[in-house]
Amino acid sequence: MRIGTTRGADDLVELAELWRAALQAPQHAPGCACSGGFALPLLAAGDLEEDILDFLQTRYAAEGLTALLPALHARAAARAAGGIVPGFGTWLMGLDAAALPPAARERLVDDLRRTLLSFGGTAARAGRFACT
Repeated sequence: MRIGTTRGADDLVELAELWRAALQAPQHAPGCACSGGFALPLLAAGDLEEDILDFLQTRYAAEGLTALLPALHARAAARAAGGIVPGFGTWLMGLDAAALPPAARERLVDDLRRTLLSFGGTAARAGRFACT
């Protein structure tokens, strides 16, 4: 799917699929200096999710995109509170429940798509790693 185009609920299914792909792709080559020279397994899902949400919250706050912040803050707060929290893929597929304005939804979907593609999409299929 092209960045900047939306397909409604199909966008959210695509994001969940990209999330699964990101979790399956190694981010560092064996022996990479980024990992201290050790072969690291896949990233922990919770750590990757937290990094993505922190990045987007900071970006949107700096850009004044306040319509996007409540959904991201709510997800981060639910994770911080502990207990049972639906997986990130499930949360992504339920983003329409956040009732975001159309332009804000498109921006969030585009930013998430770009981010997730960089982890497990075309880069991983091409044999590139996040650290190179």
